[in-house]
Amino acid sequence: MSLLFVCYSVYSQNPSQIDILTTEDGLLFRDVSNITQDNKGLLWIGTTQGLNRYDGQNFKVYNRDVSNPFFIEDDYIKWNMVYDDATNSVWFSANDKLFQLQISTDSIISYNEKQHLNDRMLGLYKSPDNSIWVVTDDYWQVKKETSKLYLKRFENGKFNTLSSVDRYKYVFNALSFDTKGSVWWSTTNGTNKYNSNGELLESYILDTYDWNGDLIHYVPNFFDSNNTHYYFPESKGGIYTYNALKKTSETLFETEKIIRRAIEDVDGNIWFAGDKTLYRMDKDRNFIDYTNLIKSKLDYSLINNLFIDKSGLLWVATDNGLFKVKTQKQLFSNLFKSTKEGWGNSMRGIFEDANGRIFSLCESKHQLWYKTKEGKIDSLPLKTKLGKPLTLMYDASFIVTNSSKTKAFTIGSGICEIDLKTGITTVYNQFSINNNIHGPNALLRLHDGRLLFGFTQEYLTIFNPETQEYQAVFNNQTIQNNIRGLKFFKESKDENHIWIGTSENGILKIDLNGNIIKMFNTNTTPQLVKDDVLCLKKIVMVVCG
Repeated sequence: MSLLFVCYSVYSQNPSQIDILTTEDGLLFRDVSNITQDNKGLLWIGTTQGLNRYDGQNFKVYNRDVSNPFFIEDDYIKWNMVYDDATNSVWFSANDKLFQLQISTDSIISYNEKQHLNDRMLGLYKSPDNSIWVVTDDYWQVKKETSKLYLKRFENGKFNTLSSVDRYKYVFNALSFDTKGSVWWSTTNGTNKYNSNGELLESYILDTYDWNGDLIHYVPNFFDSNNTHYYFPESKGGIYTYNALKKTSETLFETEKIIRRAIEDVDGNIWFAGDKTLYRMDKDRNFIDYTNLIKSKLDYSLINNLFIDKSGLLWVATDNGLFKVKTQKQLFSNLFKSTKEGWGNSMRGIFEDANGRIFSLCESKHQLWYKTKEGKIDSLPLKTKLGKPLTLMYDASFIVTNSSKTKAFTIGSGICEIDLKTGITTVYNQFSINNNIHGPNALLRLHDGRLLFGFTQEYLTIFNPETQEYQAVFNNQTIQNNIRGLKFFKESKDENHIWIGTSENGILKIDLNGNIIKMFNTNTTPQLVKDDVLCLKKIVMVVCG
């Protein structure tokens, strides 16, 4: 039985899902072999010219440069790297030798015959139980026709040989671990299944192909979290699954491209990579082809490895740098997006009405656009009571509703009261002096339904739309230094108190009787970095610029 799934291209999706990291960003060398991550979240990046530690902004370099304080004796890192949480160390193989870097001290342990490792390194792996495994060969130490590959596990400070197979001419080698604790070792001779003690349980021939006149049975294997067995035959290309109990194979994904490796992300999607190709399979076994998208971001000729970090990012190591792919589903989609080039649809404010419609003001079209619960998108043209179109621009960035969510309030030439059923708008022009025509103008609905607005201390006003009553907050008081640029209002947990973020004077805490209770700026303790407040959220979230 064969299962063949259609693959869709992701090229039309948001390219911001993919970023790159190259030598232009500070990467030591373009040819990246592998990545691992330590318990602090730092990334360790192996290249063919040394090791990088990356904290998200800066790189630390380990290489053979004798003037480098972080010297390592061999820096041609071509095989896997693994992080050992128990010892807080990074294991890596360089120039066919094995090393362990102690992160806390930057000291290096070199493994050799003292640890039963005097032959050549071919592979480095970490099993699900966190034990360290290696594959080696003795091709350069014995007669070529008697050379072998060795499967070894690190125990009590040394590597114990658990199994060996004939090497023959080639060093095809891959190690995989299933969820039952079994070890699957694929070599030129086929795939052997062992228990955790290295006892051979079964042997499989999953593929056969000609390689320079010799029959080869090597095939890479991968097991997901459900213990599904995937393998990638060289003779056919594509992706197959294998049922060891029934001893049957199924075609999962058909392509002429050869798949080399796979990895599972935090959402259960499986990522498959060939030399140049990258596919994602979701839980329903739908395939998406990422190849053209990543090629559009960076030119490369070979994918060397895949890695999922603690935040869920997929890192794709290539011979020309790294891709960072956001694996998790994009939480937001575009609404009211313009298909035209240029300014497009400039949106201001967002709120919900009593019917669950989500509104936003389109500045370029002077309309409220909305999406209903059912997904319908439509617009609500704004007009005065006389039927004239109403123009709302940049000054109307803040929009609030009344308690029943049947009306919305914003700021234009005055305070605008919008009927969300008809779009008919009442404009209170008496407040035009209180607002900045260049906007945006802060607007806050207090818990009692009154509105607070005004772009300076002098013009700070409270208005009750129900009774039409209004008053200046700082009424009948002499304002010697009129504070301007009031940008954000936030009601305090303290009764009758308001937090205000400004463009030039930091943060104020006032009461509605016209008293400044507290001020925070670049000259106070605690001190702000800058006096221009860009965001205000319950005062614990402050961004200045």
